[in-house]
Amino acid sequence: MKLLVFLMINIYSILSVILIHENIFYYNNFKKQHVEEFNINLYDKENKLIELEKNKIYIFDFWTTSCSACIEKFPDFSRLCKKYSDNKKIEFYTVNVKLNKNEGNKSLKYILNKNYCFNNLFLKSKDEAERIDVNGYPTVLIIKNNKIIYNGYPSFNKIVFFNNLSNLIEEQIIN
Repeated sequence: MKLLVFLMINIYSILSVILIHENIFYYNNFKKQHVEEFNINLYDKENKLIELEKNKIYIFDFWTTSCSACIEKFPDFSRLCKKYSDNKKIEFYTVNVKLNKNEGNKSLKYILNKNYCFNNLFLKSKDEAERIDVNGYPTVLIIKNNKIIYNGYPSFNKIVFFNNLSNLIEEQIIN
C-alpha cells in the first residue's frame, strides 16, 4: 500500500512538472505582440460586414473546416467565453477562413448547430488572414482599440490553453 501511494505521488509530481513546463514553454514561445492595425473584413452568417467597436476587447479564434485541432478546441473556447460573459467589453468569435473555393461546409454546419457561447464570423479568403499574419490554424488574435495585441496560439493542451488565454485576457482588462 505504501509503495502504491509513493508511486502515485511521484507520478503526480512528474505530471505536474511537465504541465508547468509546457505552460511556461507555450506562453513564452507562442506569445507574439503586435501593434498592427486590424483591418480585414469579417462577415456574419447573413454575410453582413462586422464593425468593431474601439472600446472593446475581441478574441478571435481563426480556424478552417479541414483543421480537426481547431474544432476540438471549440468547447474550451466556449468555456472561456462563458467565464467572461458578464463583461460586456469582451467579445469572443471564431473566424472561419475559407482556404479554397471548393471547401466543404460539413464542419461549418456542425459548428453552427452547436450551442457555443461565441458566434462564428467568416473571411472571404485566406489572403485576408495572411494580411494580418494568420498563416496557420488555429490562431488566436486579441484585438483592442482596433490593434492586434496578441497573435499566436497559447497551447494545444486544454488546461494550458484555457489558463494562458485567460491570463492574456486579464492583462488586457487591466491595461
